[in-house]
Amino acid sequence: MDWLILIFLVPLVLIPLVFLMGFVGCKFHAPAPTGGNGTVQPPSRLTATAVSSSEIDLTWTDNAATSTTAFRIARWENGAPVDPTSPANPPPTPGAMQQQWKDFEDSSLNPGIPYKYQVFASVADQESDGSNMAPATTFAEAYNVPLTDPDSGLEGRTIVQRIDAGHITSAGAKVRLTLRGSTVANLVINKVTISQPATAGHAWDSAADLIEVRFGGASGATIPANTEKTSDITNYTLVLGKDLLIAFDISTTDGSARRATMPGPTQYFKPNTAEAAVQTRSPNYQTFSGRVSIVEKIEVAP
Repeated sequence: MDWLILIFLVPLVLIPLVFLMGFVGCKFHAPAPTGGNGTVQPPSRLTATAVSSSEIDLTWTDNAATSTTAFRIARWENGAPVDPTSPANPPPTPGAMQQQWKDFEDSSLNPGIPYKYQVFASVADQESDGSNMAPATTFAEAYNVPLTDPDSGLEGRTIVQRIDAGHITSAGAKVRLTLRGSTVANLVINKVTISQPATAGHAWDSAADLIEVRFGGASGATIPANTEKTSDITNYTLVLGKDLLIAFDISTTDGSARRATMPGPTQYFKPNTAEAAVQTRSPNYQTFSGRVSIVEKIEVAP
């Protein structure tokens, strides 16, 4: 009878003992932030912004907090992966990377190409799932005419450059201008605007889509000799098949620029005037056919 009692008692003693010995050998760890893979939370709010024909800037939110040691960026070009299992233009090495590193400038890209990005966070030897996908298309060249000839005596003028539709090669909803200064002196521009020509009135009048082009957030620009100045990105819809007006108010003190002679474009100007921002301009503008000044390149993006 005693042995029957022992048969029932032994398991009751041994089983708790085995569990106790097992727990003595374990260590408890604070759980890592969890993402789709259950270990590292992926970055979020990834945005991709085209800033030129060769660069797209990325920003994102790091959700792995202070434990993030590296990021991997996957890139697609024209819908095809560009080695998506390794960094695209890799960021700084993890040992040198700042803890809050959460942006990247992807440069040396091709113009007018759609790209797509996804970012992964790495903590120790574990990698998160990917962030949201972020698309962006680099700027494409819509107009490019090198300016080589000196053009002086522009002080105090409003100049309206009418670029004929035949010289505009790309369309888009974002526009960026590159202006070229003189070889010998500063060019100071008080205001720059862009528009389509008005359907009625003077050839130098603007349509209702007239909008200011800014430089570093400010009106106008100072362009030192032998340099170029690139505008901010302007939300303006440039369409194919229509002429384009770019108007400049030149300062009364610094009016040296460069020009080029070519068939097609027409330049209108009037001394002692400041009408770049005026839609219906005054009469009696003078005309130079086949001339372009100041504006050397126009880039567009969707």
